[in-house]
Amino acid sequence: MTPRIVLGLWLAAACTPRGDTGPAETDADADADTDADTDADADPATWSGDVHPVLTDSCMGCHQDAMPMALTGDPAADYDTVVPYTDVADPSGSTLYEAATGIAHAAVLAEGSAEAGALLSWMAAGARED
Repeated sequence: MTPRIVLGLWLAAACTPRGDTGPAETDADADADTDADTDADADPATWSGDVHPVLTDSCMGCHQDAMPMALTGDPAADYDTVVPYTDVADPSGSTLYEAATGIAHAAVLAEGSAEAGALLSWMAAGARED
């Protein structure tokens, strides 16, 4: 096993998925989600308002100090750390998204969750710092 796989397995035990708990969705909720998705397309997620809070809440517990993609809690410094892991041409194929949703790392965000959607929306809009 490579050190990266060992680290991923170790992190799997420490990191729990977010965004996949809560009450079951009703038809009314689904209709509201459709309206919200339309609004999200008009106003993409922002770094400071949407993405940075998700990363500090979901990732910073492990990603500190000498860890890859070490986060500090400072939006400007963390932006410089995170942006190399983004892919604005293919947000769902970016290292950031694949790591956060468990494709290439222990899952910390559920695919399809609002948090994962914020990452995709932000990258699709150019992954700008605001």
